Amino acid sequence: MTRIRNEDITLVFQGQWLESTAGNIARARAALPGVQILLSTFAADHTGAGAALCDRVVRSHDPGPLAPCMRGSNARANNLNRQIVTSAAGLEQVSTRYAAKIRTDCTLVSRNFAELYEHIDALDFAGDRLLASSFYTLHPEGLEQLQFHVSDWFIFGKTETLQTYFDVRLMSRSDAEWFDWHPYEKGSSHIARRYRARYSPEQYLAVAYAQKTGNYSVPDYLNHSTEAVMQDCMRLIAEKFIVFDPDFIGLGIEKYRHVGCSNYQFFNCVWGSDWLDFCEQKKTLISNNPGENILFEAALQGPSSGRRRAAADFMKKINHAIPLLRSGKMMPLVGKMLGLYRHVYS
Repeated sequence: MTRIRNEDITLVFQGQWLESTAGNIARARAALPGVQILLSTFAADHTGAGAALCDRVVRSHDPGPLAPCMRGSNARANNLNRQIVTSAAGLEQVSTRYAAKIRTDCTLVSRNFAELYEHIDALDFAGDRLLASSFYTLHPEGLEQLQFHVSDWFIFGKTETLQTYFDVRLMSRSDAEWFDWHPYEKGSSHIARRYRARYSPEQYLAVAYAQKTGNYSVPDYLNHSTEAVMQDCMRLIAEKFIVFDPDFIGLGIEKYRHVGCSNYQFFNCVWGSDWLDFCEQKKTLISNNPGENILFEAALQGPSSGRRRAAADFMKKINHAIPLLRSGKMMPLVGKMLGLYRHVYS
C-alpha cells in the first residue's frame, strides 16, 4: 500500500471567508502537519490577516446567487454557481496528487479520511473514487428519496478526479426556477413541493458527474425516482464514491452537529454500512483485513432495510399533514415517532 502523506494533499477551502474560517484552517493544519492549504474565494471578499494562514489564495469573480432553491420566508439564496466557480478555480491551482474540497465553515480534526481512502484504494475493485460525507448524501430509498444527492461539504480524492467533478457548467436561471414553470409530479412529497430548483445543488453536481463518467439513468428533475434511476443512484455511489460518517473520516462540522442525532437523517442518509452494501463488498472489505475489522465496524451505523422502509412508509402516510404539523411546531413529534422506528421496529 502506498501511503498518502500529508505533503501529498492540498486542502481547498472554498467559499466566503467567515468568522470561523481562520480557526477551521488552523485546526486542519494542526491535524495534518505539512499539508498544503489553499483558500479559493471571491475578489471582493475581505480575509484580513487570515489569508496568511494559507499557502495560497485564489480570488475569482463572484457570479452571484441564484433564486433560493426552496420556497419560504427563510429560504437561503442558491449559491451553487459560487461553489462551482471557487471550487474549480482553486482545484486548477493544485499541484499535489490528492486534494480535498472543503467548505470554509468546516474543518478536519484528523487524517482518518486519507487512511480510509488509501486502504480502500488499494483493493482491486476500488477504481478511481471520491470520498464524501454521509451528511447529506441521501439514500435513494430514504425519507426524501432525492436521487444522486451526494454531499458536497467535503470531497477528497485524486486531484484530476476532483477537477473533473467540478468541471461543470453553471446552473441556468431556468433550472434554478424550474418549478415556477413546471408542475410537480403527482404524489410529490411535502419536501419536494418546497423546491423551486430543478435539482438540489448536490444533485446538480452528481448528475453532471454521472453523465460524464458512465452510462447511468439520471433523474430528469428533483424527485424523479424510477426504479432504473434509483438502482443507478446506488450504482454510482458504489462505483464512484466512498461514503462514511463525518466523525469517522475526521470532518468537523460544528454548525450541523445536530444532524448526527437526528432520527430523520438517520433514515435519510447513506451511512458506512449502506455504502458497503451498495458495493456488495462488505465481506471482502472486512474478512480480507482482519486487523482492521474494527475500523469498518465502527462506521456500520445505518438502519436495516426493513426499518428504513417502515420509516419511509410512515412519512408517506403523514405527508398530507406535514404542512399543518410544521405550522403548529409539532414536527418534534414526528422525530420522536421516527425514533421508535429506529430503536424498536425490526
